Amino acid sequence: SRLFEQFVAKELSWISPAAGLVSKAQDRGTFTCSRGDGKGVFELIPDVRLIDDRGKTALIVDTKWKSLDMRKRHLGISREDIYQVLTYGSRFNCADVVLLYPDVTNETGKTGYYQKFESILGGRKYLVHVLKIPLLAPTLMVARDLLRKLITEKGLPVTNSVAQASALIT
Repeated sequence: SRLFEQFVAKELSWISPAAGLVSKAQDRGTFTCSRGDGKGVFELIPDVRLIDDRGKTALIVDTKWKSLDMRKRHLGISREDIYQVLTYGSRFNCADVVLLYPDVTNETGKTGYYQKFESILGGRKYLVHVLKIPLLAPTLMVARDLLRKLITEKGLPVTNSVAQASALIT
């Protein structure tokens, strides 16, 4: 899982400058709570934060070395993972958060998969982007292209079939 996380962080660090963003991997020092003494507890460490030229977090990416279940309406994403990225979004004032998974399935392992969920918390709308990075493609450029589209367009068309997924990389 750490290797996948590092791969994604490196790819985003190469891609982000073209979109006017700075990539920060495993950025530390932000906490979700304090004990009243000014010292934080429960540190938040997103895998990657993309920062714009005003210093605002434009996108938060959290990698997961897990399989999704495409037969389920929620894709088999755990509540904890959703809560985690929504907490990141709230704390870093970022409405776009990404759950990123490896894709080694026969259906989309060569093309990838994208789905978007919406959530409203505290009156604010959050977009939870779910992206499966294709690891069975002939080249890792397919993964890089999907990541590039994600950060430049902040959302790819929803793909529910292999044909739609393959259209993302053309």
